[in-house]
Amino acid sequence: MVVPLLALPDASAQYRRLEEAGICLRRSQVYEADQVTRWVADRWKGWVAEVAAAFNHLPVRLFIATLNGDIIGFAAFDVAYLGLFGPTAVDPEHQGKGVGAALLLRSLEAMREAGYLYAIIGDVGPAGFYSRVAGAYSLPAEWPSFTDPDVS
Repeated sequence: MVVPLLALPDASAQYRRLEEAGICLRRSQVYEADQVTRWVADRWKGWVAEVAAAFNHLPVRLFIATLNGDIIGFAAFDVAYLGLFGPTAVDPEHQGKGVGAALLLRSLEAMREAGYLYAIIGDVGPAGFYSRVAGAYSLPAEWPSFTDPDVS
């Protein structure tokens, strides 16, 4: 899917709601690399390499959501390929509270701030979510995918 970053919705009210619920949304810091990577490894082993790669850049290319100091979600961007959003996930116990949407939007805002006009969401799971929250559009099915081993 592709997201036109100049048309992102204003997420300030959404960020305020999370803050009022005690959920902190922020860019992760380099010193948190081990903690965040372990948390992801315990839940989504397939994304550990990309999450670890997010910490190889300054600023770190990963946002986290925390509640009472505990990580409850993350979103990475610009790690597998430049201009690519993901991976991202929220602990199942905290889904449905707007955490995933806020992580998505904050990451896309960071990409826009870095100078991108568009972002690609790769390996899309919930297409309806991305479309509703960020205005993402599906790419033509015949376009090559970064997950295709024959594409280089």
